[in-house]
Amino acid sequence: MVAAGKPGKLGAPMTQLKILTLSAPLVLTVAAACGGGSDSGGAAGGGAAATAGDLPCEVAALVAARCQECHSNPPTNTAPVPLVTAADFRAKGVASPATPDGADKTLGELAVAKLSATTNPMPPAPRAPATDAEKAALQAWVAAGMPPRAAGETCGAGQGGGGQGGGAQGGAAQAGGAQGGSAQGGQAGAPSASCTPDIVLKAATPWTMPKATADEYVCFGVELPASAEDRHVTAILPRVDNTKIVHHLLVYRVEASEKISPTPAPCANVVKPGWKLYYAWGPGTPPAVLPAEAGYRMPGGQSSHYIVNIHYSNLTHLDGERDATEIDLCSGPPRQYDADVLAVGSTDFDLPAHAESTIECSTKAAIIPSTAPYHVFQTWPHMHLLGTHLSTEIRHADGTSTPVTDRPYDFYSQITYPLALTVDKTDTFITRCTWNNTTASKVSFGENTAQEMCFNFLSYYPAPPPGATWAWIAPSALATCKKQ
Repeated sequence: MVAAGKPGKLGAPMTQLKILTLSAPLVLTVAAACGGGSDSGGAAGGGAAATAGDLPCEVAALVAARCQECHSNPPTNTAPVPLVTAADFRAKGVASPATPDGADKTLGELAVAKLSATTNPMPPAPRAPATDAEKAALQAWVAAGMPPRAAGETCGAGQGGGGQGGGAQGGAAQAGGAQGGSAQGGQAGAPSASCTPDIVLKAATPWTMPKATADEYVCFGVELPASAEDRHVTAILPRVDNTKIVHHLLVYRVEASEKISPTPAPCANVVKPGWKLYYAWGPGTPPAVLPAEAGYRMPGGQSSHYIVNIHYSNLTHLDGERDATEIDLCSGPPRQYDADVLAVGSTDFDLPAHAESTIECSTKAAIIPSTAPYHVFQTWPHMHLLGTHLSTEIRHADGTSTPVTDRPYDFYSQITYPLALTVDKTDTFITRCTWNNTTASKVSFGENTAQEMCFNFLSYYPAPPPGATWAWIAPSALATCKKQ
């Protein structure tokens, strides 16, 4: 291995391409990241035990089922604040792009608004929404001044408890993915991984997050020994170790010349266009389970090199937090097709202050240097805090269209959706992104939270052949866009 270093830029035929990743929220607000980790609406994992003892029983039950997966004490999955005690709910919020009036409201008032919001409600999909009775109970309690539980009031099972960190277990079960060799999906209807992992992408040492650092991008490399024959990665299962500081992660396969140290170290938020993006995880993202006919290529006769890029978020400046997140891979004999990932959308837009903006971007499917038809088996929309809606459709040569995705967007719930679509060379990807720029400044494309993105990551096969000049960002970087 070469010494640990920062992955640098590479001049690609189209441009020098920066990494385009998720970014952590830089201001405190009531996060919509997490609800109960059960699609049926029950408390997940340690959620019920995490509800504080001084919340009235009805409110305690709501918080256990809808909030405690992340808003425990300390918060997990990079939620910015705990919602554990009556005092937590009475605390003042902070203004942010998502909630410009946040400083004028309590966290309880903001929580009431998020439960009833028509766009990006809390808890986010695929978690079950709060019931009308739950919303009414919280609203009545907030209107009454959010008093502590009355003396002598005793809650039933699942309505009260310790109040310290119990939500971390529920969050880890939801987010961590692999438990005992199987995956727990982060979405309703997600495929499950019944395989037993045979490869582990693991850093040489755990990463310790500096207390004074709010955000850090950290990379480590893994070199896998050569196998005699080609193999395919068939599933990718994240084991997120410390949900209090891990905001998101990405997994790349790289050429031998790009390999880096197995010891985790801060890395530039830049990748080279030849890097193969295989997987991205954020709160709500399930494991990647590839279709039976396709897999990510592991060439035989040579070692394989991977880079794991983890974004750590320590907004509350916790001290001594360590993380040993691992990525499990299932591999097997070669399948019929190599799989790949591309991003449709745009890298060139400006969003005026105090305005809603929508752009429509088109990219010809013929840009992919592979043999058509292409088969798309997964979609993963991604924007930042100002994003409110993203849609993609496939427009055919005869003028008809096939929808890919059309959903409200929530930055705090990074969900993938399974697909089964066929794309021909004559087709065009049409992607529309809508933002509500509540800030006083123009916002442009970029990887920081204060900037914005418009990406829909599509997993597909067959991949371009080895050696083809191709980058996953090309369909977005070369898109033709217009304002709506």
